[in-house]
Amino acid sequence: LLLAELGDAAGAEQAFREVLATRPASASARFNVGMAALQRGRQVEAEGYFQAAIEAEPGHGLAHFQLGLSRQAAGDAVAAAAHFEAALAARPADPEVLLAAGVLDAMRGNSERAKARVSAAAQLRPGWPNADAALASMLIGDPAASEADRQQALSLAERAATAAPGNAAFIEILAETLAASGARDRAIAVARDGAALAERTGDARAAARLRQRLASWEGQR
Repeated sequence: LLLAELGDAAGAEQAFREVLATRPASASARFNVGMAALQRGRQVEAEGYFQAAIEAEPGHGLAHFQLGLSRQAAGDAVAAAAHFEAALAARPADPEVLLAAGVLDAMRGNSERAKARVSAAAQLRPGWPNADAALASMLIGDPAASEADRQQALSLAERAATAAPGNAAFIEILAETLAASGARDRAIAVARDGAALAERTGDARAAARLRQRLASWEGQR
């Protein structure tokens, strides 16, 4: 674990494999080898170790969490949701699990549970930009959002964008929140900066989305 914290991925993996050799039935040892493989870019191998950890310990929350992320990235929302629910059963106060499960809930149309979970994640880890941005997006995307909701969303979006100024996704959420709050001129200025940032950093999708929003907002002037 210390080698991993120091950035020695190869050394950490070797040490984790030595542990697994002496404790082959250990869910934690299997999981740690999986995380080492994931850190070194071997996704399929890592998933095999996470599944092996669950076979040794069906309620291994972190293994379920990692498999949930993998399934979500692969587009299998049903399997991802099942793994996230299992992870939450084992780790109900883990902000990262709550955030991931909440974001997936929002994607699947369960907006109320999504907001509750992401709000809980934000409370457990105050000032976390990921949770702040996600909650802002959910609040502003709700057709029934009140003025208080819009103001809360704006505060959260501004805090997230300030905490991570190089994150084009957070800037995009801030621009959307400003536009929804009626501050269209500022939304346009923020979106322009965000599109330029996304283009500089090679985030073509974010740049395209921001350019599309810019065209729409400028056309409404």
